Amino acid sequence: MGSAAGPPLLLAVVLAALAGARADAVPVWPAPAQATTAPGCLRLWADRDGVALRARGAASDLPVLVNGIARYQDIIKARPCVAPPPAAACEAVAGGGVAVWAESHDETLDLSTNETYNLTLDKKAGTIVAATPYGALRAMETLSQLVQCTTAGEYIVEFAEVVIDDAPRFRHRGLMIDTGRSFLPMPYIRGILDAMAYNKLNVLHWHLMDSESFPFNSTALPKLVDGAFSPASVYQPDDLRDAVEFARQRGIRIIPEIDMPGHAVSWGKGYPDLLTECSPDLVAPLDVTKNATLSAVEKLMAEIADIFPDAQIHVGGDEVASGCWLENKDVQKFMAEHNLNSGADLQSYFEQQVLKMAEKLGRSAIVWEEAFLNWPDGTPYPPNMVVEPWRSGLPKPYDVLEKALKAGLQTVYTSREWYLDYVLPREKCTTQIGNDWHFAYTFEPLPKEVEGRLTAQEAASFMGAEVAMWAPFTDTTNTFQTIFPRSSAVAEKLWSPAAATQKAEPAEGRLQDFRCLMLARGVPSGPSTWGKACPSDWQFDYQPPYRTPQAFGVAAQAGLERGPRKAAGGFPRKWGTA
Repeated sequence: MGSAAGPPLLLAVVLAALAGARADAVPVWPAPAQATTAPGCLRLWADRDGVALRARGAASDLPVLVNGIARYQDIIKARPCVAPPPAAACEAVAGGGVAVWAESHDETLDLSTNETYNLTLDKKAGTIVAATPYGALRAMETLSQLVQCTTAGEYIVEFAEVVIDDAPRFRHRGLMIDTGRSFLPMPYIRGILDAMAYNKLNVLHWHLMDSESFPFNSTALPKLVDGAFSPASVYQPDDLRDAVEFARQRGIRIIPEIDMPGHAVSWGKGYPDLLTECSPDLVAPLDVTKNATLSAVEKLMAEIADIFPDAQIHVGGDEVASGCWLENKDVQKFMAEHNLNSGADLQSYFEQQVLKMAEKLGRSAIVWEEAFLNWPDGTPYPPNMVVEPWRSGLPKPYDVLEKALKAGLQTVYTSREWYLDYVLPREKCTTQIGNDWHFAYTFEPLPKEVEGRLTAQEAASFMGAEVAMWAPFTDTTNTFQTIFPRSSAVAEKLWSPAAATQKAEPAEGRLQDFRCLMLARGVPSGPSTWGKACPSDWQFDYQPPYRTPQAFGVAAQAGLERGPRKAAGGFPRKWGTA
């Protein structure tokens, strides 16, 4: 689902074999693994022929690549012409094209997808050589950041030669959004996906529903939608399928989350029997002792798996309020019959059923750390279990992460240090604003001391990490500004070499430039650097609900006494009309 191609930008670029590569040698976000440059300037130009595509086979066989080329031609062509003209004349690029090469025609997108690429630019020729079409997308994003448009209307690259060899540090580089607490309309989610692609993030963890709302119109369990905030705050199955394809075209996997058995109060609006009966002052989880509950869960998981084709599905498992279970006499009887001695035991019983359901669907199941920690001693972990620690570890920050990896389980990490709804403690934050990015940039998802205690096989089970946009106090008015720039900081942490991301200060200039670029592309990122404005700042278009009177003199007052009037400067007859 690439955007329609407009008049494309014809770019040419070159090979330079230089040594001593530095990740921050070029103004690109996130910093590439290796980059070398030569001083000078290349002048590019616009033409209708577009970027030359030289794939191994017919171009029509690679829709992700073809759509990506058209999309990035539009992105580059639309860049505001605000850069100052270079001091010295730029050398014109010969050949007039960038060869975009994908070594593999496989457009499968999963955890093993290879995103490596080489980008070479000089006056003779230009090449992008990527392992897969998705690596080519990452290369074109890099290219789009290198190209500038001057006030004279010229497209330039401020180097005579550029060679970039790039690959991500981690396979899973995620952003979690929470539509169970704040509904986000589909155009807004598409905007988030575009912004993720600009940051080279590749996983949208979609926390679809929660206790506050169930915004999905399930065909398998049609009354679940009764738990939505309103009839307008609902995703249809086709909305979600469209999002999956929109994301795939940008190299982004969507992993849906059905959080259960806790965080499920909204299920009870349409199906009250699914919840455990207990005192009103207790939070009711699903009644996992009922066959009807397990059947409903299985139907919902099958439907979600049909909509979201990713090999992983998140099944929650966090913060289960077991007090409600322990108060219910029927639940207590079930626990006694099954030799379950605690709420943790009952949750583990449920999680084992859910993992089997996921296995039948051919899925790995991601669980929050509680489901892993409550697993019965002596019971083998299922091979399709994936663990997501989130509480910064108890008692140490990486205890759960290390324990899961040593158990041989795939693990994806998050932390309250990367929870975007949190305001950081003052001693960890350089400003009083919660979205200051410096601390997020220096937080390490897999420290050397932890990695040093792992075998190579255990370390290979670490998939990556994600930043979490929990949404109790955000909606469409402030979600983008809360996500960015902190998620941009995390994106570089997860893509770029560890050695290049130890300190935030050297990255400030590049992030400021990138934030300005996102504004120009329509992404309202919050500010990254105090006192720094962008050449093309965010355009705030406020439409007032009435016309301001020209003056409150005698004539204006007389008009008010006579009532609303149509004359210019007077109040309209109806709110919002002229």
